[in-house]
Amino acid sequence: GIKGAVTLPPLLLTVSSLRAMHLPALTMLTIQLPPTAPLEILAVSECRSLHSLHVSAGRLRVLNAAGCKQLIRLELHCKGLDTLVLQQCSNLAAPLAFTCPALRTELIVNGCTSLTADALSAMVNGAPRLRRLGADGCAAL
Repeated sequence: GIKGAVTLPPLLLTVSSLRAMHLPALTMLTIQLPPTAPLEILAVSECRSLHSLHVSAGRLRVLNAAGCKQLIRLELHCKGLDTLVLQQCSNLAAPLAFTCPALRTELIVNGCTSLTADALSAMVNGAPRLRRLGADGCAAL
């Protein structure tokens, strides 16, 4: 299995969907792709030791990091992102960077018990066309 930190190379120039789910030893993941890379769907859900996620992918539309309970460092530079699922990322207090102006369909942060009101406000304000927000169980709000 995958252990520790992983930086995915830009060799993903032909991949449109990447699923790295249920990898208990994965601690860090960095994906930096050129704007023309076709990656549209990224699922890293249930990676229980993942504490740092940095994604820069201009065509990414869907990111699912649900159940990454140790996630504390989140940096997203995804101008095409439409759906973001961070459900049960209970240690995430605030993204370090959040550039996702196309976020429109949904932002799900249910169970993100450490997420601050200021952080959520900044995320929502950065997505003026957002249609659905799920924030049930966010105790810090």
